[in-house]
Amino acid sequence: MRIVYMLLALFLLVGTASANEIYITFDEGRLNAGDEIGDTYADLGVTFSDGATLVDTRFFGTDLGFYNPDNHITTISFSPTVKSVSIEFEDAFIGNMNAILVNGEVLTDSEYNCLFLTDKTLKIESADVFIQSIGISSGSPCVNKIKFDNLCYTQADIPEFPTIALPIAAIIGLAFIFRKRE
Repeated sequence: MRIVYMLLALFLLVGTASANEIYITFDEGRLNAGDEIGDTYADLGVTFSDGATLVDTRFFGTDLGFYNPDNHITTISFSPTVKSVSIEFEDAFIGNMNAILVNGEVLTDSEYNCLFLTDKTLKIESADVFIQSIGISSGSPCVNKIKFDNLCYTQADIPEFPTIALPIAAIIGLAFIFRKRE
């Protein structure tokens, strides 16, 4: 019976944090091509620095995305912080990883895992450090010509104090009860 109580308490403790994947296509009608993105998606926990503008990424039809203006660093900030970020590119990304900044550090020099899910999708994640911002700089000549199609990120819900304190108190209480019975 002790093992059951301990496993239940451990489940409550570990099960408090959950993650939400958010996918932004920019096609849902909040903005039109040519509009600055800014804090339009703040309700989803993401803001774009000044200058990040929505563009139509297709020659035919409409598929909205954003681009990095010449000689400018576009910063995508996340609040709350996120565990992973995936960015889709309109064309295959042939650029230099030094043009991507994660929490202000050049991606190639940082502690973040970086992998290409496809030739058009870059995924950045870390098990240890949460991502606060992604910067797209002019560190590579081709970055200013890249159109970014979609953005996907996984938020990590950080549990509030009572959510953590209650299971810990339960574990301490159970340990006290079991100790008293012996």
